[in-house]
Amino acid sequence: MANRQPEMLLNKLEVDSIFSFNKTQWSQAAAQWTAPGWTLQVYEHDSGTQITGFEPSTGIGLCIQPFFRDETRPPDAVIVGGYFPLGMMPPMADKSRREMESVAQSQIGAAYSLRLKHEIKNKREMFEFLITEL
Repeated sequence: MANRQPEMLLNKLEVDSIFSFNKTQWSQAAAQWTAPGWTLQVYEHDSGTQITGFEPSTGIGLCIQPFFRDETRPPDAVIVGGYFPLGMMPPMADKSRREMESVAQSQIGAAYSLRLKHEIKNKREMFEFLITEL
């Protein structure tokens, strides 16, 4: 698995689903968004429920954080983060970051805007996708 490109963290159906929830609905559904065997933590914020999953055998983490303005509307934005042990992913140059962002955008569709933030911190490589509905 070392130096293998990650798969898109969320597909279009999942993104559509998150953007269909209001704050209460997301809070009720959030804990169901990780795979069996993953360790899940749920954090309540004023802006909405954040879930963080961790797969112990690989060291890979996932975070989903919608940002709600109020209780009734869908989120204004969603951050989907993938966190990998340093060295698991190929080196990230500007070109590969743009390609990853382009592939992710094509997978979630034209109804959304997506921006990728890449960072290395605390021996982890972080890929955070900021998704907004157009």
